[in-house]
Amino acid sequence: MLKQEIRKHGKEPFEVSNELTKFDGFEIHSPLIKKYNTVSYDAEVFYDKNEDEIIVHGTINYSLDAIDARDGELIVHEEEIPWDDAYSFVNKNNDDVNIIDGENVDFDTLVIEQINANIPMNLTHNHDIISKAGSGWSLMSEEEYEANKNNQPDPRWDKLKEFKFKDDKNKN
Repeated sequence: MLKQEIRKHGKEPFEVSNELTKFDGFEIHSPLIKKYNTVSYDAEVFYDKNEDEIIVHGTINYSLDAIDARDGELIVHEEEIPWDDAYSFVNKNNDDVNIIDGENVDFDTLVIEQINANIPMNLTHNHDIISKAGSGWSLMSEEEYEANKNNQPDPRWDKLKEFKFKDDKNKN
């Protein structure tokens, strides 16, 4: 959509929505992401004449194939994320506003950028799942640990057995 078309809307909000199934030309910023499966978005766009920017409020739904960061298995990650952002047509020193360079506003590209920005660094479906046993160890509660610790002999007793007393030398 051209900037001029957006500016013509004035104060009246307008809807943008699309469902993407072809992703040629879109960048994937995470090494864990293998490919996008589907992306759809539905948003309401407001043009702010005073600031010469657009404000977008909507939702993005996406599905992608990724590698689980914990176990390396291929997973399908699906999520719905909010899309609440501002995009300016003029260069501003404001960290909360994204700059749109050029005359065309490509909402599909903006959506892919939002997804890339919201992908967790360690994408996994195994959140908080801890293996309860391993090679020579097991997961136990603090009470079990304390009881086990109290049942083990003090290693200092073993060292004491190795110690030779003067009386022991005379007996031999």
